[in-house]
Amino acid sequence: MDCNFSNQLMIAIENNGKTLDFTHCCVLYDEIIQKSSIQELLDSKDVFSYLNSIFQQNPKNHNFFPQNSDCMGATICDFSKRNLNFLTISTQACNLNCNMCVVDRVKTPEDFQESKNAYFQILEKIKNLKLQHLQLSSSGEPFLHKRMLIDWICSIQENTIENIGFVTNATLLNKEDIAKMCNSTKSKNIGLTSIVSCDGITSETYKKIRNIDAFNRVVDNILEFKKYNKLYCVNFVITPDNIHELKDVPEFWLSKGITPRIIYPICHPEWDWMREDQRVKFIQENYSQYYVNN
Repeated sequence: MDCNFSNQLMIAIENNGKTLDFTHCCVLYDEIIQKSSIQELLDSKDVFSYLNSIFQQNPKNHNFFPQNSDCMGATICDFSKRNLNFLTISTQACNLNCNMCVVDRVKTPEDFQESKNAYFQILEKIKNLKLQHLQLSSSGEPFLHKRMLIDWICSIQENTIENIGFVTNATLLNKEDIAKMCNSTKSKNIGLTSIVSCDGITSETYKKIRNIDAFNRVVDNILEFKKYNKLYCVNFVITPDNIHELKDVPEFWLSKGITPRIIYPICHPEWDWMREDQRVKFIQENYSQYYVNN
């Protein structure tokens, strides 16, 4: 399965809403093209011209994907031609504290508010751009500010953003929320693509990893997205706490008509479980059609 974050630009909100990092791909955080203040983007009269100036400041990174990368080897767009096709807005704020997560989360109420303000200011700034795809998250939980984000999605007009996507843990959503988003985007011919993270196929395993008893609610929401044909896949991140369920993951989701996506590795440095080469070989040999080396 191809990485659906390739051929894109990601704007990552850092420093609790004070600065922005511009990168090519969600998995290459060390390849920061340029840092900027959020105010520079907000003050720009033309977003495309501003983005083009960012890349002109650091042209050496226009094509940095290594030959052995799992990404698709995309080169960055020339924004002067206004052909940005995939934009991600990423924030570090989240409602969960999952065992395998290595993202430095927003820690104080003040920082939380600043991160929220930055996120929605940027969304308003790019709201009317003609984009092929807008990804509302990479790290963090986009529906942490559920009402505001759903209202924003429903406010998008036809002939602007062609498709809106997000990765969510789906713990904060309900059937009414999903119906509102799906019906609104459908009425305007706007695509909606959801990826839901669910790292267990039992309540016990899910709770052990995500530290919340929400497995049944998440599965219900996944099925609700599927009902509207708005589900891209379910993410299953391999950890020491769920590897015993790995062999049953495909059957569990395929029996519901849903495609799983098995992700490896997101591992804590102190974890010591199976040798890496053996683990990778085992996963590639048995789950290659669902496997993403992320």
